[in-house]
Amino acid sequence: MTTKIPLELSAYAPTASGATLELQTTDTTVTDGSVLGKIEFKAPSEASGTDAILVGAAIEAVAEGTFAADNNATELLFKTGASEAAATKMRIDSSGRLGINRTPAIANAKLEVGGADNVPLINVEASGVTGGMGVGATGLQLFHGTTSRMKIDSTGAVIIPAQPAFLARPASEQSNLAINTDHTIVFGTEVFDQNADFASNTFTAPVSGKYQLNASVQFYGSDSATAYHHVKIITSNRAYQNIAALNKMSGDPAYWTFNVSVLADMDANDTAYVMVAIPNTGTAQADVTVESYFSGFLAC
Repeated sequence: MTTKIPLELSAYAPTASGATLELQTTDTTVTDGSVLGKIEFKAPSEASGTDAILVGAAIEAVAEGTFAADNNATELLFKTGASEAAATKMRIDSSGRLGINRTPAIANAKLEVGGADNVPLINVEASGVTGGMGVGATGLQLFHGTTSRMKIDSTGAVIIPAQPAFLARPASEQSNLAINTDHTIVFGTEVFDQNADFASNTFTAPVSGKYQLNASVQFYGSDSATAYHHVKIITSNRAYQNIAALNKMSGDPAYWTFNVSVLADMDANDTAYVMVAIPNTGTAQADVTVESYFSGFLAC
């Protein structure tokens, strides 16, 4: 049995400021939860019956507390149904806070959204592209479409799964490097490649920015008669290098490691790779060992 709350309906003729439709309760003592007025939308004659004849949507004004001379706090409920009698899906409380699938509870928040964990709860669209924000037990997330692109967990740590970062090492030695020749170091083993930007010994910047690039090249059996060893990180914009004069040594070094580290300015689709050069005289006997590496990440 449905209990109907006594209401009065008043309609006022159009005036210069427009027509007014007024719903009034006849309750002389309005307390928390009292309904001041309600509009229901339904199809009671729908032949399918069952859910089809339930209230499909409604708008309802409800008291937030006991009315007094200095208080008439009221919230407005918006109800819809899918396979049910219309239930509250959105509300605006007396302070102007809007809650969607949630009762507003945070004092200074003007919009609160409830829903499932780790899915976009608020989405925006422009030019056919959607992006949004969601929250769950694992933290706050930013989405591109339905794919999480950034997360801030409960400790404040920022996790960016697609942030470019890579580390590669040689799969085998490069032996007896020829003198007076530029050699691209072959990094055949990817230790990790977070955004799949490293391939064929080359890193390709996916976006414009400042990239921290690091190269460590370990030589074995270099000939001290060669004048210099050059190790370079070559980008599309410029080269960064470390040079050592082996002919100043008293003998051939067994192992010799060169390091180059730089914060490089790169545009989208610029490339970076590691090159070695051994100019002048001497014997082609230097090897690049598998203890070498090339790494990098987007810094800013």
